[in-house]
Amino acid sequence: MWALGMAMMDSRFEPILAVGLMSGTSGDGVDAALVRTDGAATFEFVNAITIKYDKQLRGRLLESAQCDIPLHDLLQLERELTEVHVTACHELLVDRGSIADVS
Repeated sequence: MWALGMAMMDSRFEPILAVGLMSGTSGDGVDAALVRTDGAATFEFVNAITIKYDKQLRGRLLESAQCDIPLHDLLQLERELTEVHVTACHELLVDRGSIADVS
């Protein structure tokens, strides 16, 4: 594993586009960032967007972080959150004009 990590830090790798997703503790939405990097020496910010959660989804996300919820409800919540992540990635790449690269 160490050798793989060292190889990935080698600047001979060509830069790639990478997407990062996160939601802060306020739970107001998902932030998506697009960067170009080789994992070591090259890092270029390309684009970023925020997709706001609707009130119902935000409320259920905050509730699930504070108390136990039934597995079925958790799985449904995970699916809805994943759909917001997909929307964020799609809009981020459409803004960038790179959607053909990932279709």
